[in-house]
Amino acid sequence: MSKKRINFSLGGCKQCEACVSIAPDCFEIDENTGMPFLKKECADEDVVRELCAYCPEDCIEMEDMEEE
Repeated sequence: MSKKRINFSLGGCKQCEACVSIAPDCFEIDENTGMPFLKKECADEDVVRELCAYCPEDCIEMEDMEEE
């Protein structure tokens, strides 16, 4: 499974917490603001696709990882 970069923007976030439910190793809720934040910026492609599909405000996009 290939790794993909998670591109996350809080712009339209409605705090539904779908991202935290789907990928708790990548997202966490800030206790002070109640907003999610990205704690790991890459994950398996299937996880990132699911994150993109379930974010109701399209705050998450998938990017290819740069070849090293």
